[in-house]
Amino acid sequence: MWQLLWKLTAVPDWIYHAILITGVIGLVAGRFLQFAPVTAVYAPVVRTVSAVLVVAGIWFNGFITSDAKWQERVADLESKIAESEQRAADANAEIEIQYVDRVKVVKEKEYIIQSEIREYSGDIDANCVVSPKAREILNQAAQSPDRGNSQ
Repeated sequence: MWQLLWKLTAVPDWIYHAILITGVIGLVAGRFLQFAPVTAVYAPVVRTVSAVLVVAGIWFNGFITSDAKWQERVADLESKIAESEQRAADANAEIEIQYVDRVKVVKEKEYIIQSEIREYSGDIDANCVVSPKAREILNQAAQSPDRGNSQ
């Protein structure tokens, strides 16, 4: 059924309006045809066909109205999606900047701690006793960059 309705969207809307108007005009004409003796025979046929056209015209007009509402909702949701995608792209760019800055901080801290480790590497004696300064450097290396920056 939906395939038929989908194909009906290709038909211009004015045709559906014309069907409804033709049906209404036919109903009025059917009333007048019954008064003339020559056309009185055709009046019931004209009224029947016109009634079918009115019903079909009303149904088609309801269909195009409903389709227009759905198209409006689709357009609204597409605009919301585009807006959300733009906000997501902006947020991703901000996260990217923060990530790059955080990597810089971590690398800087890594280089500082490595140089301190090289400097105090001689503090380990033959008994494998680690000096308090070496322990402090290792503890600094284990801290997260956020806590390390606050010192």
